Amino acid sequence: MRAVDADDLLDRVWRGRVGSRELVMKLIKEAPTVFEKDDPKRGEWGHDCYVQADGDETWFVYCSECETEFSEDSVEWNYCPICGSFNGGEE
Repeated sequence: MRAVDADDLLDRVWRGRVGSRELVMKLIKEAPTVFEKDDPKRGEWGHDCYVQADGDETWFVYCSECETEFSEDSVEWNYCPICGSFNGGEE
């Protein structure tokens, strides 16, 4: 999936007075993605733990951009679902 800028794409279609399906498909394939237009935030997953009074540790990961915490076993994303920063992997 590619997150394209729909406003930019509609502007290109409107300016070109596009009438052929082939030309519309070409414009869609060549449309810049949102990330090509706007530099995305970049962060990283941090790891930390809470230590309970009885000595038990609860590990978690957090986003370095928004500091939202997630349970360590639940995060398999390459981006933060809260602030949208890319925290590793491919865009």
